[in-house]
Formats: sequence, C-alpha cells, structure tokens
Amino acid sequence: MNFLEIFRTIESLKSISSSFIENWSSLSCSGKFEGNDKSPFKDINQEFQNTNLQTSLRFQIGTEVLVIEEFLTDLQPGDKWVVNINKSTITEKKIGKGYYTNFFYSKNDFQLWSSKTNPFDKNHPFNQFAPIKIIVKDLELSFGGTNVLVCNQNDTETKFDSLDYKLPKHQDVLDLVHVISIKTHCINPENHIITFGKVDNFSKDLFRNSSIVLLSCIINEIHEDDKIIIRGVRRLDLNFCGTEDICIGLDYNELLLNAVRWVYSEKEKRELRLKLLLERITLDIDLKVPFIAGLQFVIKD
Repeated sequence: MNFLEIFRTIESLKSISSSFIENWSSLSCSGKFEGNDKSPFKDINQEFQNTNLQTSLRFQIGTEVLVIEEFLTDLQPGDKWVVNINKSTITEKKIGKGYYTNFFYSKNDFQLWSSKTNPFDKNHPFNQFAPIKIIVKDLELSFGGTNVLVCNQNDTETKFDSLDYKLPKHQDVLDLVHVISIKTHCINPENHIITFGKVDNFSKDLFRNSSIVLLSCIINEIHEDDKIIIRGVRRLDLNFCGTEDICIGLDYNELLLNAVRWVYSEKEKRELRLKLLLERITLDIDLKVPFIAGLQFVIKD
C-alpha cells in the first residue's frame, strides 16, 4: 500500500472539511460543499481503488449513502457531505504471508487510542492481528518488537524484531497465574512486547502495555480493580499498575523479558523458578507504590 499517496489524498480531503475524527477502526471527514472542485473526492476514491480497498470508503450527502458516481453527480454547493474510511477493512487484509497493517493520519489520535488500550482485552487488535504494522503519519521515532511495528510513511528500513524470544503462550501463563475476574484475560506477551525504540509521548503507552503483559506472567494471582497477589517469603496484596503516569523504558522491558524467559524456559522448573523469583521480590519491594513501579528497583538487582 502506498501510504504516501493515501495520506496525500486524506490531506486534500481534510483541507475542505469542517470535522475530522479518527480512531483505530475508522476515519471520518465531513463538511459543507463550497465551490465546484470535486477533485478531493475523486482522488481519494481513485487511490483506494488502486489498492483494491475501495469497499472501505463510504460517501454520503446528508443522510443518504451513495456510490462514488452518484455522489459526484449529486453533490451541489451547500450540501453537507461525509466521507468515511472503514479502517477495519484494511486491518483484516493481511499483506501476503507477512503482516497485517493499519494507519493513523493523526499522531495525536494514535496517541489517544494507545493510551486507552487494554492489552488483556481479547478484542485488542494486537491479540487479533499479529504481526501488525502501524503507519503513523510523520511519526519521528519508530519502535516495535516481534509482532508490532510502528513507523512513519517514509520508513522502509525498520523491520520487525526477528529474534525468537520463546515467550510463554496464553495457556502456559494460566498454568502458573490464577486470574480471578469475570472478564476474559488474554495474556499474549509475544504480541505486545516492545524490544526496540525510544520512549516518547507517542510510544510510552505501548511500552507500558509491554511491561504490563510481561509482569502478568510472573505473579500468582490477578484480580479485578487493579489488584494482584504475590507469594514469596510473605504474601503481598498489591496494586498492579495504579493510576500514575509511570515512565517505562526499554531497559525495564528487557529486564522483565529476561525474567519471564528464565521462569518459563524449562517447563518442569517453572513453578520453582517463579517461587524463587517472588521470594526475592517480596523481600525488597516497596509496598507503598504499585507493583509495576516498585519492581523496577528490585529486578535491577
């Protein structure tokens, strides 16, 4: 897919719009038609037609949904129009045998979306589509892992991390970790880990999600309302993540990654290794802060 051209046509459409809304699954532009230039509508239709994604576009005048030919014929000055892009159609179309893809025209909307994601939700895109590449217009710094890659439209060099970290699958984790919740917890560390890149305002939430999923592999119980239980030399009831905006970088993710790999590397030793790790953690962890924050200072040692 030529995202340079896709973004160019969206830019042209946005320039005549009075409203622009974007989230993971859709992008919508709307406005009141003025003048006679209908090229922004023609161009975006042509570009999506070129990439066999024309079915993801919907054109509307007032409340009436029209095919592109009718839309161009019927659109008159003063008409209220809407163009919607169903991005789910794009995500569900795997590129060969390689990866799934999605895009964000707006960096700020990407950041807003990522800040609200729950990596344990079975409907989280990373739990449904892996590997996945997300193109974010004019993103400064690329980042990603084995099944996630986030970059801008000009970056043709950055690739998925090709290392096999041999992380546990969902059922492997559930063999050790007891989840007590009415909601289904989907624990897929390999789908969320971030192994390269730097933390900035646009990557911080996915770095955090990476750490959360890895942390969930090395505790005893996960409860609702952000509560967990770990048992080492003593039993501790802790807040898991809390509400503070904690900066989590690549170093912490690497430490957690190594801890998870060590615990799960040999099936017959998993319970013993988790017990040994938690004995060390429960001796020194700060009980006044959430687990995700307190463990940073213990696991370094």
